[in-house]
Amino acid sequence: VAQTMTSNLNNSRKVMQVKVFIMTHYDERVIAHMEKHDFPVRSALARIMSQKTESDLARPTFRQELAEEFRLEINSILERLEDFGGIESVGFTEFVVQ
Repeated sequence: VAQTMTSNLNNSRKVMQVKVFIMTHYDERVIAHMEKHDFPVRSALARIMSQKTESDLARPTFRQELAEEFRLEINSILERLEDFGGIESVGFTEFVVQ
């Protein structure tokens, strides 16, 4: 599952655009849950992105930290709504700041 997300950076005119992918080793239920709860997941990820600053992006580990923050948030949402998370990793196939 891959989704493109776009958000302004906090206190900046710059925009961050990422294409997010998720990985799970569980069955299709996890993918179905992701599709069913697309809106709250996208909303939460956009909120996380909008809190990031230009100085956050300068850290060498920023992408890994953001991916882990996304994974934790997605699992939290799925656990709350479906009693099971199942997202094992999150990554980026595209990552643009302009």
